[in-house]
Amino acid sequence: MALRIDFEGVESCITQMKTAIEALQQTAADIDVIVETDLGEHWEGNSYQKCISTYEENYRDMLTTQVPGLVEQLEQFMQTCKDCLEEADNELAGN
Repeated sequence: MALRIDFEGVESCITQMKTAIEALQQTAADIDVIVETDLGEHWEGNSYQKCISTYEENYRDMLTTQVPGLVEQLEQFMQTCKDCLEEADNELAGN
């Protein structure tokens, strides 16, 4: 099996992932504001309080911290893979 890697292409993909991660983080922050602030302007009462408490207990951390964190870890893993392959390629080439 042959190994081929276009380092510039892989770096471009990683850059695209970083951009998407930033967009994901902004979207999560936007959703959090909508739920925590904007929704309350249109909904009051016990059902609203239940909605907010459920969101805060079950979804907020996942939306704003866990999912973006996992995606960042994926991007870092891809970067590490690319860096290791680049280093090995340079070593094999005698650079």
